[in-house]
Amino acid sequence: MVDTSAYKCKSVEDLLKEVSKQVSEYEALKLNELKSQLEAFVKKKSAATEEYKKKYDDLKTLWEKQGKRIDELRSDFKCAFPDEKWKKLIQEQICPLLADLHEAEAHIKCRSVCPGKKEEQRDRAKADLESAQTTVSAWETAAQRIDTQLKDNQKVIEEIGRLMQGPDRVIGIYLLWFKLMLAHSQLRPSETAVFPEEESPEKLCSKAEGSEEKKERSCECPAWPWEPQTTEEPAPTQSGTAPRIAPWLVAKDNYSETLDCAWADYKAKKEAFASKDTAFKADPDDLATRREKYEDKKKTLDDDVKQALKKANFQSVSE
Repeated sequence: MVDTSAYKCKSVEDLLKEVSKQVSEYEALKLNELKSQLEAFVKKKSAATEEYKKKYDDLKTLWEKQGKRIDELRSDFKCAFPDEKWKKLIQEQICPLLADLHEAEAHIKCRSVCPGKKEEQRDRAKADLESAQTTVSAWETAAQRIDTQLKDNQKVIEEIGRLMQGPDRVIGIYLLWFKLMLAHSQLRPSETAVFPEEESPEKLCSKAEGSEEKKERSCECPAWPWEPQTTEEPAPTQSGTAPRIAPWLVAKDNYSETLDCAWADYKAKKEAFASKDTAFKADPDDLATRREKYEDKKKTLDDDVKQALKKANFQSVSE
């Protein structure tokens, strides 16, 4: 006989919920899949590291050479369009078009998406997981990807050089400040900015004509009746700083550790997604589930009204 006099036991219903949650989290983690992925990479980690170390010096040398050429092009454009006419062209011709595009994107998101709190957290965790997986793949083949990007950058350098010799050189302003400089900076070996921050697209367009009227759109989703909740705001991003997209020219002696960190981050993101996915499945708050609850409430409306009136009348009589 179990003595329950000293404590209150969980009900079997609560135990079932607890076990079901644990099972859901385990299934969402897909640990066997992760184990297979790790086993497969452990076998090729050494080869990937050796390849990166072998190619690193040549890749860095080419990156530095391209950086010098980009600096020359910046100077050429500033001479060709003096008195900051190059900047005026960016702010009056390029920035408004980018602002329109960003506004349209934000508008589409607001019109098409109004998720529940758990649904949004799950979807955000899933996006983080997919991003972490992409980062792992990028670092695994870092040498090849950096080499490809440098070759692409070289083509843009040559295209800008040709444009500078003809009547369409003004187009080079867009290619240089909004394409080439960004791509080159993404590959930088350190966190130190390669170019002046005031020449980043964010800073150049921050005071562009019409930018003040087109602020970041804020989606306002109404709280769901019976289950009040608020939508979490995404963490603010640092103004004027483009996010680093793997891979870049990490020091060759740090490459192996970078791979380890990428995999560790991927595992952490899997765990975070499993947690949010389990919470959502335990109590879904997506539109389909909300619609079902609405239909259920509509069916019981008459009885709910009667009960509410009877309760109110009883309380008034008691008073």
